[in-house]
Amino acid sequence: HILYGKIIHLEKPFAVLVKHTPGDQDCDELGRETGTRYLVTALIKDKILFKTRPKPIITNVPKKV
Repeated sequence: HILYGKIIHLEKPFAVLVKHTPGDQDCDELGRETGTRYLVTALIKDKILFKTRPKPIITNVPKKV
């Protein structure tokens, strides 16, 4: 595909989170369940802004007989 666009820096970065709900292993010393935890896996600081939709690169298309 042929793509045209530019990279734009975001004013506020986005965080990609993974939610961990309490289970059998998520207990403290007294056996109480801990609350839901969120793990930050990535920070998104830039985005790609495209001008147009992608154009496919087509070469040597066979003709139907």
